Amino acid sequence: MLVMINRGDYWQCAFVIPKGSHEAVNAPAYPEFRTTIRDLASWLEDRVEELKSWDDVQAAHGAVDRLVRCAPPRPAVHRRR
Repeated sequence: MLVMINRGDYWQCAFVIPKGSHEAVNAPAYPEFRTTIRDLASWLEDRVEELKSWDDVQAAHGAVDRLVRCAPPRPAVHRRR
């Protein structure tokens, strides 16, 4: 999966890989990595060539989780009658 966030003057891109498979992704030749990006987003064809080597790619660790509740429960409100 490829995630792209418009940061105004540049795009931040993330190539999502399953936890523990970083070595498997780095194993193929770098041109194959660029081909994978082109396959996911063909409109990036001319920009993918800016990636010259694995040094142009940084690994970031993150987690996807779900919230059971998006806010703490509100205290009960007592109304006067």
